[in-house]
Amino acid sequence: MLEVKHVTKRYKNDTEEQIILKDLNLTIGEHEFLCLLGPSGCGKSTLLRLMAGLEEVSSGSILLNGEEVREPQKGCTFVFQDYALFPWKTVLENVEFGMRMNRMYTPEKRREKALEYLQLVHLEQAKDAYIHQISGGMKQRTAIARSLALEPKILFMDEPFGALDNFTRMELQELLLSIYRERKISVVFVTHDIEEAIYLGNRVVIMDAHPGTINTILSIEESAKQDRTSEEFHRYQEKIFEVFHLIHRNQIEYYI
Repeated sequence: MLEVKHVTKRYKNDTEEQIILKDLNLTIGEHEFLCLLGPSGCGKSTLLRLMAGLEEVSSGSILLNGEEVREPQKGCTFVFQDYALFPWKTVLENVEFGMRMNRMYTPEKRREKALEYLQLVHLEQAKDAYIHQISGGMKQRTAIARSLALEPKILFMDEPFGALDNFTRMELQELLLSIYRERKISVVFVTHDIEEAIYLGNRVVIMDAHPGTINTILSIEESAKQDRTSEEFHRYQEKIFEVFHLIHRNQIEYYI
């Protein structure tokens, strides 16, 4: 279980202090797919990085199974929007890299595991290609395979499909859901796409900006995910549109 308790994050420069997140409370359960949704500048990526131990909180605490998170934790991996792959390595070598850095397995076992996860993301035929030789969708599949090869219990994902075309995005959404269900991991997923949040998430956390706070937490029924054109799916969209209308109004008041 991952717990966010009264977390505030501030950044300071020479002249002022800016509050990015203020007094956030949130719990992520075992085998939960949680989406963080909100406008640009609301701090959703900052919150994700705090939960992953990539940044430190200014006040409050983040606990993983009762232990305070101050640095990246074993059993947690991170998928970045910009892939963060090594262009001088092949697809296979990129997937092996995390296991090698964590001193997991023998070289032979690492290769076997890397091939297993490349097969899981349908990239086994591209194993010997270099990063500049593959598409954006294939790069993100490689990044996902590299993270999954570490056998995480929690997978943090920061707008991983944001730069992809709609067709590739939908394909990777289906792939991610199948991996999530099969591997029984927890996923914390940042997105600015309302449809994506509904389709992927068990819960959607809708955030306000200036400073970043939690406005609404919406539980999504599994039946709504079966058809993106259904009335049930559109009802969730309407609920989120209502919340975002309030967010938009509050932002206008903030800037006035």
